[in-house]
Amino acid sequence: EPLIGPVQGGTVINLWGTQFEKKRNITCYFGEHTVQAKYVSKQHLTCKSPETQEPGEVKLIVKY
Repeated sequence: EPLIGPVQGGTVINLWGTQFEKKRNITCYFGEHTVQAKYVSKQHLTCKSPETQEPGEVKLIVKY
């Protein structure tokens, strides 16, 4: 959450789940763009959306 944001990027995306582990290199992949994620708790990660050239859907993958 949230599901939408501006093309300028900078939207803080909240990712909710279970059993996240506190590691140094948690990465969010927004299509071709990568950004570092922030560990908040075992149930919560955040990452900021990158700038994009045009509006549209982007696949989000988190790797840690």
